[in-house]
Amino acid sequence: MRTIVKFTTWLACVTFTVTSCSKEKISDKEGNDQCWYKITLEGQTTNANQFGQDHLLFSSLSGPDGKSKFILSVGQAKPDGQLFPAFDLSSEPSGLFNSNTAAGTSYSVDFATALDFNRPDLGEYAYRMDSTPEDGVLTVNVLENSEQRIRFKVSGTIMKTEGGVENMTRVKLVPIDAEFTFDRSYYTEMTSNGVFVASANCECEE
Repeated sequence: MRTIVKFTTWLACVTFTVTSCSKEKISDKEGNDQCWYKITLEGQTTNANQFGQDHLLFSSLSGPDGKSKFILSVGQAKPDGQLFPAFDLSSEPSGLFNSNTAAGTSYSVDFATALDFNRPDLGEYAYRMDSTPEDGVLTVNVLENSEQRIRFKVSGTIMKTEGGVENMTRVKLVPIDAEFTFDRSYYTEMTSNGVFVASANCECEE
């Protein structure tokens, strides 16, 4: 059930960011300084746009109660043209990111899911971490938060599973290491009715 909720949240965030918070990209940089990721899962490395047009999203929300949430997602296109939420993580209740967040800031991940990035289909296995040490430990680190770009690194372990959501069986813990880059021109932040929202959404570039 939580996977379905996260999928719905991911789609809602993409829609919100595109329609309400996105800015036209003004940077003339080329390559992976703009919108890019690389993820290594079980020793297999996948770069952005391996099978089609991928999308990146991150957002941070903070309310009057002081609690905050950080979300980072990858929408990966498979060869059939469908876009899947191939990587999705969240950090709460301490997940505040804004334009002044210092490099070196870290967030402890409380939930994460991933598909098999290196396959052209959905594959037999999925990956899941759900705030219990037996399912892995993941950390997000801010590598850069400059006038040019925003960069994150995700590292740690995540549980490899099989059998789908209803018949999920844990297989083993596996290492995961990933980097994400957003050109600064994609980034927006705003406060409305006491709620702070920061976000960036972009199509990956090779």
